[in-house]
Amino acid sequence: MKIVDTQVHLNRFGENWRDKSIEELLRAGVLAMDVVGVSAAVIDERWGAHILDDDRHVDRLPDGTHRYRFPLSELAVSRFPERFAYLGRVERSDPEILDVMRDLRGRPGCIATRIEPTPQIGELEPFNQGAYDSYFDAARRCGMPVFVRMTQSIGSIERYLKMFPDAQFILDHAGIVNPALPTWEERLRNAEVVIALARYPNLALKWCKAPTRMSMQPYPYADVIPVLRRVIDAYGKDRVMWAGDASQTMLQHSWADALYYLRHAALLDETEKEWLLGRAAGKVLGWPAFG
Repeated sequence: MKIVDTQVHLNRFGENWRDKSIEELLRAGVLAMDVVGVSAAVIDERWGAHILDDDRHVDRLPDGTHRYRFPLSELAVSRFPERFAYLGRVERSDPEILDVMRDLRGRPGCIATRIEPTPQIGELEPFNQGAYDSYFDAARRCGMPVFVRMTQSIGSIERYLKMFPDAQFILDHAGIVNPALPTWEERLRNAEVVIALARYPNLALKWCKAPTRMSMQPYPYADVIPVLRRVIDAYGKDRVMWAGDASQTMLQHSWADALYYLRHAALLDETEKEWLLGRAAGKVLGWPAFG
């Protein structure tokens, strides 16, 4: 089975990553993928707690606009085009957003963008008020899928799903609230909101963070598998893709744990696992190497 991880901050993988060159980080990442059994991965290159935290990979224009660079992602794609793609970042207020998005779409291996309209960085209220209209319009016009990471008010994405029915959205981290809700009942109620959004055919789901933010049990996280069963039943097997987010979860569990609780899940058949762990990424993201 070809295993595709749809979110790896490969530049943040391992100890002392800030002190390593991108060549060293790439070598370590490829070795870890081989050990775990991950065939291919989508890199989300973020160097600080927030993407603006590291000046080395952000260009600041005279008008205050930020433009991002992706040196490790581009190196990975150039050396292993069959194993890597990456997510671009575009500032929503960029006055040339369409041109910037179109340029990214034309770069080898850049298959999607990612936004984070979270209250933690002050972006939820602008998101709710329509500040991302131009962003999604540009993505739609460029044929660029958008990963949307939301940590609160998950249902507020519905406005954009209706407004841009021909844009491809992917709800990040299974729409799980962060910080994690305190009770299992609250977590299930949030999952119901996510499942209800499946009625929008332009929305796919990235199944990620369930072991750390949804499950209340140790490996193999048996309590979340029935939730995943319902998610796949609602979205269909071709709209749910897996991500391990290994660099961010290494203190809670291993990359292998994030994968093998799904490989061994009895409630999923082998065909569903093939889609969850690889084929859905190829279909939704339009990346033949991941199909």
